[in-house]
Amino acid sequence: MQAIALPEITWRPLFRTTLVVAPFVLLSLVLNNPLWIDVALVAICIQIAWERTELAPLGVLLHGLAIAVGFLFLFLSLLFQPLFVLGCALMSAATIRMAAEGSKLRTLGNFTFIPALYLACEMTERLPRDLYWPTATAFLPYIAIAIIPTMVQSVVDHWHTKKADGLRHFMRHFMRLTKNDPFGDHVPYLEDMAAVILAVGTAAFLVEWGHLDHGQWVIWSAASVVTGDTASSRLKLRDRTIGALAGVPLGILAGLAIPHSETTYGVVILGVFLTLTAFRSYVVGFGVRCGLVSLAIMLAGQSVSVASERIVNVILGGVIGALFVLAAHLAAQHLKPARKI
Repeated sequence: MQAIALPEITWRPLFRTTLVVAPFVLLSLVLNNPLWIDVALVAICIQIAWERTELAPLGVLLHGLAIAVGFLFLFLSLLFQPLFVLGCALMSAATIRMAAEGSKLRTLGNFTFIPALYLACEMTERLPRDLYWPTATAFLPYIAIAIIPTMVQSVVDHWHTKKADGLRHFMRHFMRLTKNDPFGDHVPYLEDMAAVILAVGTAAFLVEWGHLDHGQWVIWSAASVVTGDTASSRLKLRDRTIGALAGVPLGILAGLAIPHSETTYGVVILGVFLTLTAFRSYVVGFGVRCGLVSLAIMLAGQSVSVASERIVNVILGGVIGALFVLAAHLAAQHLKPARKI
């Protein structure tokens, strides 16, 4: 019987991601402070954007600032639900508009929206309204700390790349936003922008007015399947559905069998972050991530039904996104002027 081949692991990004994230997860365990897990999320998003977009040190700094601004806006907008819906739609639209200037910029936009959305939703759960402003502003220094590991790597990498020009060009090089100028091909964006605004806006509306727990999963799933055309959108929805359906039950079973401890929880959370860079295959990486998220929920003492919400939320958001991609495509085809024969 032929052995089942495991997907190829991206060892170098995995190693660098571990060095960036593991210290923050360890700090959360040692200090018994869950905020360091949130710092780890910001740190890995900045790391991934740097690796895939080749940001220079100034670019890394501005990316961290964009995350801070986005987080602060979405966090405070949750005090007024229509503003949160609008904010999510606009941030997702900005991601599509950035991608129009170069395909690499989609990654930069995604990994600005993801931490801003996830942190805003998670940190406001069961938080009294009068504590929104002090809680949000108190986290801003943590975002600054999260920038440091990637900033150090960017400085070293950028310096080695440009050192042949001599010290007199130091400031000129470090005022660049990226190491290399090209961001990839320019692509049309109006159809995708319309789809993502409607999809994310609808998902955020359902989350807020339906009071859905872990609503960030629904909102991001709606945004993530807007991929440029209907075929790739259906493929992304299929991969995410398979990943959720396969990963979540396995994570729940593992949660029922594995002894619960803070150390185990920390290791699992670290694993969740590492799945963002560990696998070349998206469906495998997403499936493992869903399993580990469900396992983490179980280790945190929550119920099987809470862990199972991952499946419903991922599929619900993905279907919303795919439907609006199809609707935008059909509308665009209808509005195209007919060719003269």
